[in-house]
Amino acid sequence: MFLPVYYFYSIIFYFSLFSIISSSFIILIQTDLKKIIAFSSVIHMNYIVLGIFSLDAKAIVASVIYMFSHAFVSSGLFYLVGLIYENTGTRDLLNFSSTLKYSQNFFLFFFLFNLSNVSFPMTVSFIAELMLLNNLFYLNIFIILIILISVFISIIYTF
Repeated sequence: MFLPVYYFYSIIFYFSLFSIISSSFIILIQTDLKKIIAFSSVIHMNYIVLGIFSLDAKAIVASVIYMFSHAFVSSGLFYLVGLIYENTGTRDLLNFSSTLKYSQNFFLFFFLFNLSNVSFPMTVSFIAELMLLNNLFYLNIFIILIILISVFISIIYTF
């Protein structure tokens, strides 16, 4: 009754890649911290979709690890932005630097969550993304190039 997944995986791959690139460029013009985290979450979910629809067992395991890491990191970042909004009444990125001068502990947590958000080495996100990239490399080199462009852009908008 239903067609197998491998008939549609190339369409899903291209939609995911398009979403990764378009979200990466949309983030560059955002100033609202909550929108930046939300678009980053969309990009991470598309990485997970790419891993699941690669139909490789190792990539699916990497996607599951990435899901757990993403759940922890994104919820932490949303919580910290919520604290900023409660204390200052704004989520604007331009007012964010003045907030960090008064709370060094807050800055430390925000910095650590951002490092994990960009898959910095020695984080679970790094392990999951490395496993995912390794398994997608054998599938198609074009996918890896798109993801690496997105990773470079994510470093720009995070720091």
